[in-house]
Amino acid sequence: MVFDHQKLRALRLERGYSLAGLALRLQQRTGLKITRAGISCWERGKNLPSLTSLIALAELYGKETGYFFRDW
Repeated sequence: MVFDHQKLRALRLERGYSLAGLALRLQQRTGLKITRAGISCWERGKNLPSLTSLIALAELYGKETGYFFRDW
């Protein structure tokens, strides 16, 4: 399985969230220091979100964590 960073970006844009806005929402949910630059790296496939961040993303978007992965 591979993390599908394009799905992450598509969901953010669908909801109308800026990178900074999404970072703030995730910080509030997790208590972690998540930055807009960090999210940008996730969306470009440069880094992967932590498990805690991935779970928070899934909850925020109403998706299962597996939604963010694809088989190769």
